[in-house]
Amino acid sequence: GMGKSRLLAEATRIARRVAKDARIVAAAAAAPDREADSSFIRRIVADLAGLDVQGESHVVKLRRALDDAMGVGRSALAHAQALSELLSAEGRATSSGGIDLVRARDGSRLAFLEWLRALASRAPLVLHLEDLQWADDLSLELLEELVDVCEELPLWIVATGRPELLSRKAQPFAGPETRTMTPRGLTRRGIAALAEGIAGRPLGDALVARLAERTSGN
Repeated sequence: GMGKSRLLAEATRIARRVAKDARIVAAAAAAPDREADSSFIRRIVADLAGLDVQGESHVVKLRRALDDAMGVGRSALAHAQALSELLSAEGRATSSGGIDLVRARDGSRLAFLEWLRALASRAPLVLHLEDLQWADDLSLELLEELVDVCEELPLWIVATGRPELLSRKAQPFAGPETRTMTPRGLTRRGIAALAEGIAGRPLGDALVARLAERTSGN
């Protein structure tokens, strides 16, 4: 591939070295997410609370996670209910149970922002987000809002995406603290070294040339 997964692995290693108490949350978008509003946020919420994103009722586990981050109270319960409705909606305009998705989005948006702000207030929070080219627009907008909400807090978002992401958003998470890295393809010598390491034997020049032509170093 382009080296995105390796970058995330290195970011995890650095985060654990710099801040041993950091909370690391990982989520990867998938192709179907692009067409389902808030689907990528649901994946992040599920990872945070240790949930199966396809489950039907998550209030108890969400309440426990929110209580731990925000303290026991009515707001934690309300947030847990809002996020549970979002998880149950599975991207439909209205769920079979009659959930108004507009209302659910408003409540879950506030719940998501306050939950992650509370987490970042307690310890460094690291979000590893993979394949943003598949993330839906609402999720991307909410993540950018999270950056503003946590401006003064230790929040580190490490996100990867293929070039087609830039056709939708010129610069995701644009701001003075944003850094963009563009992995380059391997050179022919690098391709030969990698391929020979996998094959466990030397490879001929003709085969290496074909690999370079077909992969462009990726």
